[in-house]
Amino acid sequence: MPRISNRMAAWWDSIPHNQELTCRDCGRVDTKAYVQPQYRKGYALCAECIDALNRVAREERKRQLAEMPRCVLCRRRGTFRCFTTGDPVLLCGHHKNAAERGYRSTYNGAGVWLPPPTPSRDQLLRLAQGGTI
Repeated sequence: MPRISNRMAAWWDSIPHNQELTCRDCGRVDTKAYVQPQYRKGYALCAECIDALNRVAREERKRQLAEMPRCVLCRRRGTFRCFTTGDPVLLCGHHKNAAERGYRSTYNGAGVWLPPPTPSRDQLLRLAQGGTI
């Protein structure tokens, strides 16, 4: 259960339990147990209207997530833009970590004092799939 601030708890306790409130959206009149005042909003909503608002917000978030760009290797959301010598590659966390592991295992301990070269797009995709350069 989320923690409630002392100020919010005091606000909730200050509203009488038997006071009848009116829902802003549908106009239903009931007690605080069913028509709940909204903290810092100045209005009250009944359980059905709260459920409808949550359902709309959930659908909107699903739509936003579906529109987000995807990893070039799988269908997960691509959240890491990995730069190569060519165009940047969008990878999910799993493939980014695999590419980093492959890159480190290839160039760590090579005895070279110069910084390792930036991989090409094809090399980065091979590393992300668990291969080597």
